[in-house]
Amino acid sequence: MVFSSAGSQIEANHIAETLINKKLAACVSILPGVTSHYCWKGKKESSYEVSIIIKSVKDKFEELKKEIIELHSFEVPEILMLPVVDGNEDYLSWLKEVMA
Repeated sequence: MVFSSAGSQIEANHIAETLINKKLAACVSILPGVTSHYCWKGKKESSYEVSIIIKSVKDKFEELKKEIIELHSFEVPEILMLPVVDGNEDYLSWLKEVMA
């Protein structure tokens, strides 16, 4: 499971479509309307963002990360992979199947 964000719905959709087309993700969920609060270059900031939840596998992470960095408008995009401890076996099988 990979978490990222984008500066707009258009950017998030472009990232999602690219990852799916290149079989770097089985499914991408886009959640608009997020406000992020953070420190950037010594200043407190807040901005509108679109959260992106990417269903992928560890074997594809390096290529997926490279693709997001290439497509992204942020200087330092959020790209976090978290392990999936357990899940619906049918879903996990489907995920691997569509990414093969």
